[in-house]
Amino acid sequence: MNVWACQTLVESLRFILFNNKNQNNNQTLTDNDGRTFDIIEQFSECPQKMFKMLIKHFKELYDTDLFIINFDGTKFDVFNKESYLQGNQKPNMAFLSFNEDNMICGPLYVTIGNETIHTVFSYDNLHIWNHVDDYLEELNKSSKFFFFFS
Repeated sequence: MNVWACQTLVESLRFILFNNKNQNNNQTLTDNDGRTFDIIEQFSECPQKMFKMLIKHFKELYDTDLFIINFDGTKFDVFNKESYLQGNQKPNMAFLSFNEDNMICGPLYVTIGNETIHTVFSYDNLHIWNHVDDYLEELNKSSKFFFFFS
């Protein structure tokens, strides 16, 4: 699993939608949607609120659950992983990673076969959580190394 480095939240969401192989409706981020997510990104000083608004709007607009990877003060983890276990999910899911300062890092993706990028995954694909767990393990290892030397 890899991260597509992005400068803004809107750029990250465009990448997710552009590489969504699970839906044939060619979803795009409209200008109005972009403005909404630009506003949400301004809440980075209140990350809990930002993440909840982001998850809610992405789910409503694109029928996809968005899982947030963020630094919780001690380690990187999936902010809303419990929603996966509650059974009230959309048919698809995507992952978005944030840096320790709650600024966007980028969407997670996998490359399959002939270099096809996938950013949206079916809930039936339980294997994807293994990739997310591996990503978190690597992220937390590098984070501990950084804190040790800073």
